[in-house]
Amino acid sequence: MMTGTITNRRAHLVRPVRGAGGSGNVEFTIDTGYTALLTMPPTYCTALKLKFVQRDRSFLADGSFVWTNTYEVIIDWDGEEREVDIIAIESDPLIGMTMLDGYRMERDVKENR
Repeated sequence: MMTGTITNRRAHLVRPVRGAGGSGNVEFTIDTGYTALLTMPPTYCTALKLKFVQRDRSFLADGSFVWTNTYEVIIDWDGEEREVDIIAIESDPLIGMTMLDGYRMERDVKENR
């Protein structure tokens, strides 16, 4: 089981990540409207020296698309290390629904104070 927080009415989950350049904890926002695995800002991907996978189009919520780079990251996910693709995009780090596949998510929406 993983436990997160609610801040400004958004669910957050801090997960350890690592790449060739080091490791760190990243606070991801859980985005139930995002269907892929994970996103992080390009600066995070550069700092961690993540392995480049491909350049591709990413479709945004408004229907438009942007060109993005995909990298491999190692994430501690529920006590197990998983190597997954992450899309580098200028936004808050996100966890998408594909990453949550097979998990039950419960939220008690009460602001942390």
